[in-house]
Amino acid sequence: FPSHDTQQYGEYKVRMVVTTDKGCTDSQQTKFVVKPNPDADFTINDTSQCAEQNDYIFLNNSKIVQGRFNSQWDLGDKNALLGLHARNTYAKQGTYLVKLKVSSAWGCSDSIIKPIYVRNRPIVEYTLDKSGACERDNIFVTNNLSRVNDDTLFHRWEMGDGTEYKVQNITHRYQKSGDYRIRLIVFSNYGCSIVTGN
Repeated sequence: FPSHDTQQYGEYKVRMVVTTDKGCTDSQQTKFVVKPNPDADFTINDTSQCAEQNDYIFLNNSKIVQGRFNSQWDLGDKNALLGLHARNTYAKQGTYLVKLKVSSAWGCSDSIIKPIYVRNRPIVEYTLDKSGACERDNIFVTNNLSRVNDDTLFHRWEMGDGTEYKVQNITHRYQKSGDYRIRLIVFSNYGCSIVTGN
């Protein structure tokens, strides 16, 4: 039996004609309908976010020229959702593959997969060589123990007297006596940040 791949949806008529070796003929006509496939697509608010600080929003942009479709989401972390749009928070760092499958009422379907990246959040930690000193000879030295896995770490020190440094460790002298609050802000090359202060 012959086969034919129809590239476009629509209504088609097929006519089969049989001819004997004596020249006698007969024919039969059949009508069939090819339903349209949906076209799956979605957008993500931000494909690269930080662990413990992420909120991924998946907006469904799928289309179908005729009829409606249902949507099924696989969010890559064993979470599955039904619905037009989806939203998810990821607890752990890693790369996740988000899949959207759309299906029409006639069983025609399409799917698309897009990756998202959950980045490491830095761990901020430091010590001072002392907690106080006399005004004349005060010099404070830091020991920065902050770290982040697999990413580059940047630092910003706010010394409480208007002075800022953008280095890993600092030595600082205050010009006036007083109580000062030191803040260390660390952030990765992907923008993941955390703040601490003494």
